[in-house]
Amino acid sequence: MSPRPLAVFPLAFALAALPGCYKGQMEAEKARADAAEAKARELEAQVQAAKAAGEQVRQQFEQLKAGGALVTIVGGQVDGRDQIRFVPERNEFVRHGTRVRKTSVVRYENGALADQRLTVTREDGKPNFEGDIRAQRPEGEWIWYSKDGKPATKEIWQAGRLTDVQNASIARDGKVTWKSVSKAERDAWARTTAPVFMNLPELIRDTTPPTPPAPPAPPTGTGAKAPASPGAPVAPKGTTTPKAPASSGKK
Repeated sequence: MSPRPLAVFPLAFALAALPGCYKGQMEAEKARADAAEAKARELEAQVQAAKAAGEQVRQQFEQLKAGGALVTIVGGQVDGRDQIRFVPERNEFVRHGTRVRKTSVVRYENGALADQRLTVTREDGKPNFEGDIRAQRPEGEWIWYSKDGKPATKEIWQAGRLTDVQNASIARDGKVTWKSVSKAERDAWARTTAPVFMNLPELIRDTTPPTPPAPPAPPTGTGAKAPASPGAPVAPKGTTTPKAPASSGKK
């Protein structure tokens, strides 16, 4: 028997298998190409979405330049509304108008606090504190109220400096009298109330104790008498110093 057909059989088998190998490779390449094309379409869609969002922001920015409001939403509910405007020379937005919160309404002018009477309430609507603002500083009497709405503490401000803290005493007839607290109580009060104004950083408050006045300087000038030197004899009151006898001029 001739061995030739045995040598031809593996070759014929390999030739028969080649079309299947090429087909599998081509299908894999096509799948990769399809996946790359789908990824490219996805990226293109993301780019178009980003462009649309950017255009929307640009339009909102242009609208805000003419004046608008920022709305704060907490838990799906509107928590605050700030009127703003764009200042070209500063290239920034600033508060201009009212800043509305549930417990207060604060007025601004070009980013600075306007002169106003500030009234802040509690969540239940009862008064919390009130006082005047001048040149972005507290001025005059600021009254703080207890939870039941009665006057409790008075602050005295001068040009933004806290000069005195007084506690209220309410008589049966409703008359209120005030009494200044000690320095330690004053300092404790200043520390306790400081966090209340963290959301109002534009308000300039100086709670350092005022410097006590210096003692008066001793009188000076030519008319002042020099003190007597220690040990010098002092003539008793009501006596006169005897005068030396006058010279007669005779020898």
